[in-house]
Amino acid sequence: MKKIKFFALFAVCLLVLCSCAEKITLEEVKEVLPTLVENSKPLNEIYFGEGFKEDETLAGSAVSGYYYCDTSEYGLNSVLEIKDATEKVFTPEYAEVLYQAAFEGLSTDTVVSGARFVEADMGLMQKAGDEQYDIADREFDYNSLAIKKSGSKKVTVTVDTYIGGEKDETVSLIINRYGEEGSYSYLLDSPTY
Repeated sequence: MKKIKFFALFAVCLLVLCSCAEKITLEEVKEVLPTLVENSKPLNEIYFGEGFKEDETLAGSAVSGYYYCDTSEYGLNSVLEIKDATEKVFTPEYAEVLYQAAFEGLSTDTVVSGARFVEADMGLMQKAGDEQYDIADREFDYNSLAIKKSGSKKVTVTVDTYIGGEKDETVSLIINRYGEEGSYSYLLDSPTY
């Protein structure tokens, strides 16, 4: 009986050890982070910056404070395409935060703000006069990457950034890892602007 218990305990321990993935390494981060950051830059502009320019061919077609978007710059022509691009870069949790203001609108006890983007008969529309932030063209020095905290599913790193060739700040980024060894995928769980 003792042998059976011992082997059962040994089997459980072996299963636990085998199921524990290795911590995310700096080499993994260096491999995936540049693409994630570059793919996040147009999304930062769409969600927080200028967004889309007005489609001049449809300039007289504005409806209730919205204008038709010239989608050629980013190649994203609908809410669904923006969401698809977002979900290739950001975690589902972070994407939901972005979607709230962009596609659903926000409300508090005193203020109701409509969605930044809506779709109409002739395409994607953006709210005119919506609050926009000046998104700096931030360059990331990937040689300065350092791990702050690492686990098997999430890593927090720091990286030096530059704006216009001048050192700006060291930012922290969170990257989540999904899947199994040999077929991992990675998504950002923090902003990059």
